Amino acid sequence: MGSVKKRCSCVGRCGHSWQATYRRPDGREQTKSFKRQVDAEAWVAGMELTKHRGDWIDPANARRLFGDVARKWRQNHISAASTLQKLDNDLEKHIYPTFANKPIGAIARSDVQAWVKGRSLELAPSTVEVIYRYVSSIFRSAVDDGIILKSPCVNIKLPAIVRPPVVPLTTEQVGAVISALPSRFRGLALVSAGAGLRPGEARGLTVPWFNFLKRELRVEQQLWTPQTGPSYMIRPKRGSVGTIPVGDAVVTGLAQHFEEFPPSTRILCVSGQEETLLFTDEKGNPLRRQRWNEIWNRAAKKADLPPGATPHDLRHFYASLLISKGASVKAVQSMLRHKTATETLNTYAHLWPEDNALVRRAVDAELNPIVGVETTDPTADISRTSGSEEG
Repeated sequence: MGSVKKRCSCVGRCGHSWQATYRRPDGREQTKSFKRQVDAEAWVAGMELTKHRGDWIDPANARRLFGDVARKWRQNHISAASTLQKLDNDLEKHIYPTFANKPIGAIARSDVQAWVKGRSLELAPSTVEVIYRYVSSIFRSAVDDGIILKSPCVNIKLPAIVRPPVVPLTTEQVGAVISALPSRFRGLALVSAGAGLRPGEARGLTVPWFNFLKRELRVEQQLWTPQTGPSYMIRPKRGSVGTIPVGDAVVTGLAQHFEEFPPSTRILCVSGQEETLLFTDEKGNPLRRQRWNEIWNRAAKKADLPPGATPHDLRHFYASLLISKGASVKAVQSMLRHKTATETLNTYAHLWPEDNALVRRAVDAELNPIVGVETTDPTADISRTSGSEEG
């Protein structure tokens, strides 16, 4: 149990008339001085209650610098290489300048909110959300490790994220940009548009994973090009591997590409084996993301694509093509290798035809006879594809 004893008789004038003592869970004694006896007794009672609840935290831990705790968290953080590189950049550029040299126990909720507000003045809302999640995770880890009792990341208001709806490229626009590309890169754009691959997945296609006979390709990896150093293969985003059927257009286009630019560049793949890349740059090296973007931007300008169009828009085109031809949400999810159907709907729901006309036809088919309205061939109407008429 703790104790309180009088240190001097100055009646609080010296600032430490009463000494409070309690025994920590590790057996060591902790003391603190107070002006008033009631404050000393309240402190001892609070510390004893904290021990009883199992919430006791070594005060020395709270004095550890945020930067030291964050760096240990980073060492144990598991993510794809591309994510880790971005994480390191965000820590150094956006998080450490504000928090690194502050005692982690001294950072209040208001400090975190002020930091979020400051970042939101310079960064996009989605970026602010990402770096805030890193900060929140660091504090949560500190709580789990017994460094602090609770995280200051509570009731933090983040800037609203307003994502404009995807506006897919038209077939004419896709044809125009493919024609505007140098011949060496047309096959890359064609397979992106014809199989819905992410840019890194398309650049990381290797010969063994394209089956001409079965007319399908397998996505097992993507090409990652760090800002410095050589390119290398990593697993696809969120592990979204899968087999994708491809049509005659893609098969024919790739056959022409093979004939004009025979694959020869080999690279170590996630399987641990060396495989031959389908697409390379003009020197036969793995096609870096920055280089592909430069080539694409010139072609997009020549083809008069909307401002801001990127190679990823070929994936959006593929999704919109499936939807316009009647593919279900589940089918689109499978072909895009989204983790959930919710992810597919969040991105492309506005592209599916509305069901208003179908609803009207279905109800009228049953209720028109009751009110004496003539219905012509209601069965045929109901069987029509949803959205085939104006809503």
